Amino acid sequence: MLMVTFSGCGFSTFRQTIVNGTGVTVTELYIRQTGTTEWGNLRNRNPVTERYVSGYNSDGSARYSTRNVTDAQGRTVYRAYSIDDGGNYSHSSYHNPTKVTSRAFDILVKDINGLYYSRMNQDIMTISSVTITQADRHPTLVAQNNTGFPIRINRPFQQNLRNSGISRGVQNQNFAATQNHIISYTSDYYNYTAQATLSNQHVTVSLTERLPIVTLRNTTGFTVNRVFVVKGSEQRWIGGNILSLDLTEEGVLREVVAGQTTIQLEGSITNNEEYRFWLGNLEGLEPDRYNIRMDDVQGNSYVKRNVQIIDDSVITFSQGDKQ
Repeated sequence: MLMVTFSGCGFSTFRQTIVNGTGVTVTELYIRQTGTTEWGNLRNRNPVTERYVSGYNSDGSARYSTRNVTDAQGRTVYRAYSIDDGGNYSHSSYHNPTKVTSRAFDILVKDINGLYYSRMNQDIMTISSVTITQADRHPTLVAQNNTGFPIRINRPFQQNLRNSGISRGVQNQNFAATQNHIISYTSDYYNYTAQATLSNQHVTVSLTERLPIVTLRNTTGFTVNRVFVVKGSEQRWIGGNILSLDLTEEGVLREVVAGQTTIQLEGSITNNEEYRFWLGNLEGLEPDRYNIRMDDVQGNSYVKRNVQIIDDSVITFSQGDKQ
């Protein structure tokens, strides 16, 4: 129903209600007349007020009034307020409908995540209510973590992201039609980047780069209770027994106590079994080539040197690797 107030002399006040249907809180709302370029002042704001003593009663008690707070230049100070999902804001236009048959407005809002939405050319004389929804959101780029492990997005914003999680969005600056974006993220100890171009459609960037997952297969004929992994250029077996590390489904290190005797072993690989670990759990190991050593419960060592690992790999140890 159109909201019109008749004011006499042929002039009328037309009102239009803007409803937040985005599903999130709106922090900024702007309105401009269609055909103009400047958005003007924030609309969802109220003047800041203060109580002051305006006089005294006959009994000597103070009488208080309220006034707007001003700055050093005498300008009224305003404070913005948020519009929750489902909330609204109303504005009006006062004109003579016999002389002005159409008066349209453009609406721009910004949500709590910094994303913009807009609806253009909304005629206040025929449209009394405008609901801003996700369909009005400006083209947005989001990243989805498909690495299989938790990551940390560092650019263009900072956010921890679980596997399969979707990041918050980023939009083109200054409402540019097309803009290139770089997403920088950390997968444990290593940094990766992904690039995408955002124009007039929403874009989801799949983040997949990570360090490899390595599966060690024991076919030595004995139970293995120690495994060492070092750089291919390293001559010493440093860094400790990696069988004390266990890879959770999320890629987070879970401590496992290594066994002390050959009777009951924890953190061991029996013959024909496999042990899987993520290179991202081993600090200081740059990707490419590695030396790997297995020790069995009989005290024998099995070694593979200068093994290139650039993708997920299965590495089998046998009696042929015995030193």
